[in-house]
Amino acid sequence: MLVEFRVKNFRSFKDEQVLSLVATKDNSLENNKISTSRKDIPSLLRCAAIYGANASGKSNLLKAMACMRSIFGVVTSPEPQRSNILDAFKPFLLDLKSHDSPITFEITFILNDVRYQYSFSWAKERIVSEYLLAYKTARPQKWFERRFNEETNEDEYTFSSFLNGDKQSWKKQTRNDALFLWIGTQYNSQQLIPIFNWIFQKFNIALSDSLVDIRTHFTHMSYFQYTLKRCKEDQVFRRKILNFMISCDTGITDIYINLNGQLFFVHRTHPFPVSEESAGTVQLFSFAGIIQEVLDKGLIFIVDELDCHLHPLLVRKLVKRFHDPEENRNNAQMIFVTHDVSLLKADLFRRDQIWFVEKDPQTQESTLYPLSDFKQEDDDMRYLEKDYLLGCYGAIPFLSD
Repeated sequence: MLVEFRVKNFRSFKDEQVLSLVATKDNSLENNKISTSRKDIPSLLRCAAIYGANASGKSNLLKAMACMRSIFGVVTSPEPQRSNILDAFKPFLLDLKSHDSPITFEITFILNDVRYQYSFSWAKERIVSEYLLAYKTARPQKWFERRFNEETNEDEYTFSSFLNGDKQSWKKQTRNDALFLWIGTQYNSQQLIPIFNWIFQKFNIALSDSLVDIRTHFTHMSYFQYTLKRCKEDQVFRRKILNFMISCDTGITDIYINLNGQLFFVHRTHPFPVSEESAGTVQLFSFAGIIQEVLDKGLIFIVDELDCHLHPLLVRKLVKRFHDPEENRNNAQMIFVTHDVSLLKADLFRRDQIWFVEKDPQTQESTLYPLSDFKQEDDDMRYLEKDYLLGCYGAIPFLSD
């Protein structure tokens, strides 16, 4: 499960910003959070919704997550693919100091009842710092730390006895632009392999707002193609998708795939090709497959504009699937960007699940903050939608008229 994500000096985020899925002491909507088995590990949230004006930086937060995990793929590739890392380097450009400073990512997560905290800073052509902490108890174990010394032009490493293996050999094999975590994984470190795999495979990130080009960095195919592929391969999976489509009042009675692999939605007894369906129906089918996979495997779904082409009640239905402990037995999580203010309801979200992104009009810096930062009034959740549109929490466009 994801605990928190931190980013600094990436695109519109100049200063460090934190997205936390740690539940506050709020006692409302207990099903919306996941209780952990250890007392030193807090309860975590199943979903987080991110609001803000257009161009405020909401998508940049998701791009930061995608960039962090894509670096795992880039730095593990041979030349010339490795040169692509330069294209991904996007620091805050409206400040001279930030322009020449590294980008920093940090992720904290729970794996097998152990909390891990992993961070690295990246200065375009090299990694300038990297460390990994493990909390097997309340006190952290620093498994390794790496820092670039500008005076000696060399990386300096600190290792602890908690990390097993030939660390000195791994150190020698770590390129300037490679992650030590990756090298240890390549040398079959049984401690580092699950950590690397969690970061590289756990996230499912949808960034594109295109209907059929919503890509996941994990499968490298569109969600539509992925759902279609799974429906071809697995009749049980196809039945789950069909039942979901039926429950959404689409008028679909069956899903048919011909010998050429073409998809048809059956209405009553007549099959219609996808080209005859609405954008919303195709979008719903695309999301249905990946969300089913996320729920089945306990993954993390991170999506931009979840409400694109979908009715608010359908978006609400998707969110409630994650909040349902029976349907979400494997503790999957969803983080999504939306403009749908109709979701701002006390019966759907806790205050700590609602986040805002606001951009300073002078400096053009983006700031991320939760609704729980604001003082709670007895009835403020009743009027949350109206109060947000009135600007009580910021993160709205200020129009010239």
